[in-house]
Amino acid sequence: MEQSQFAQYLAVLMLLGVAIAAPFGMILVSTLVGKRGKRSQTKDTAYECGMIPVGEAIRESVKFHLVAMLFHPVRHRGRLLYRGRSFTKRC
Repeated sequence: MEQSQFAQYLAVLMLLGVAIAAPFGMILVSTLVGKRGKRSQTKDTAYECGMIPVGEAIRESVKFHLVAMLFHPVRHRGRLLYRGRSFTKRC
């Protein structure tokens, strides 16, 4: 007995629906249940190892961190390729 193509993908579509609905449902529930109005100035200040923050924070751009994340794999690429090649050599 041959099934239609929709029936074959029904489980995948249901999983996709749950995967999309779950995060939005969690955000909605946390917003409705959470206590947003009870915030104080003390809770909103930055925590620096138990010390009261002094001065302004240094703002780093996102580009700095993106370049750093891209730099490490490129830096170690040669070493990893060399190791992989040494394992495939025949004696």
